[in-house]
Amino acid sequence: MKTLIKSLLLCFLTLLSVNLFAAPLTFGVNINSANNETIVVNRASYQHFVTALSKQLKTPVKLVVYSDPMSLTNAVAAGKVDLAYAKVVPFIKTNLANKNIIPLATVLSWNQDKTKMVDTYSSYLVTLASNKNINKLSDLNNVKFGFAKNSISGYYFPAYYLQRHNIAYSYHFYDSQYAAFQALKQGKVSVIALWDSNYNLNKMKSQLKTIETLSNVPNPIIVVSNKVSAADQAKIKQVILALPHTAYQGLAFAGVENYNSNLYRNAYAAVKSVAGPSA
Repeated sequence: MKTLIKSLLLCFLTLLSVNLFAAPLTFGVNINSANNETIVVNRASYQHFVTALSKQLKTPVKLVVYSDPMSLTNAVAAGKVDLAYAKVVPFIKTNLANKNIIPLATVLSWNQDKTKMVDTYSSYLVTLASNKNINKLSDLNNVKFGFAKNSISGYYFPAYYLQRHNIAYSYHFYDSQYAAFQALKQGKVSVIALWDSNYNLNKMKSQLKTIETLSNVPNPIIVVSNKVSAADQAKIKQVILALPHTAYQGLAFAGVENYNSNLYRNAYAAVKSVAGPSA
């Protein structure tokens, strides 16, 4: 009898360890293949991450894909998605609107030399090297910019910077930095903003000239819906911060760190201060 009781108890404890949550979780990502970005993170790489997360959480986690980053963060706020890899601008806009989205961790990426992981990157205001009329900040007055809408590095940080330096300019919005880059090469705009990876890939082969470098642009965020209980949020955060590096194989990010609101202070200021894509 004692042996039977011990066996049943062991089975019960095993079941508890297999699923710590009341229901399976969903993890949302934004993938828009129509953008044809120069840096492509495919669904399989995200699935690898979600599988690793599910294993460590000991509960099923389903990958859900959204083509629009704002729709993704709105789904998190509504409780339709439990967790998500959120870009900075959609996170801030959704957070300001309803407070129903909780930051868990800041994504870490490799620096250019791949010697350390960092939580910020740079945005570069660039023109074609053949453009002899634009060489410094004051030359940006009255030129036409190509901005990537809803991008912290491709629009909000640069526009906030230009605003603070009293630069008057015209602009056109594009769906991505890639599309803005194509417009620059075609002569439709004179200046664009590129983030580190796109900048490093295209600087030499496309003969780009850097006018300004904007540092300390914050990385994306892993977020959770406030519909998830506080206890479960704590469990999820603990697991995410302890995930092995192998979980990030194939992704543009290489780890996470504790979310620090101070890191996003300028991003909040930019989103609040600068007119958005509907302008």
